Amino acid sequence: MKDLEYLSLAINNISVIENLQNCEKLKKLDLTLNFIDIDALEVSVQNLKLNPLLADLTLTGNPFDKWSDARPYIIAHLSSLQRLDGNDITKSERLKALQRINELDTVCIVLVVDQTLLPLCSSLRSFVRS
Repeated sequence: MKDLEYLSLAINNISVIENLQNCEKLKKLDLTLNFIDIDALEVSVQNLKLNPLLADLTLTGNPFDKWSDARPYIIAHLSSLQRLDGNDITKSERLKALQRINELDTVCIVLVVDQTLLPLCSSLRSFVRS
């Protein structure tokens, strides 16, 4: 897999992007319609940093899409990307994302905590009512 340049893992029930570090020449990755949610986005993006030649990434149709700042978050963290979800990344878009990187990191953490605690709070409310 060392020489692999394009990998399509679309529609594969993937919930976290991992174990691609040996794909040293990976340039294009398609993970359309999987199950990558906000709670796995941070670790997934960190894992993709191990693919420094990755230029084209497609993540359309994953649950984290509901976060409006997912695109700038990914762009800010993956400096080699030139295209995301079929759209070119402009210099100004990258600059704006980089200027917001601390804010984006904080919001991502807050969303993960909210997503983790919300079901727990609902369960506790149901338990207390019984």
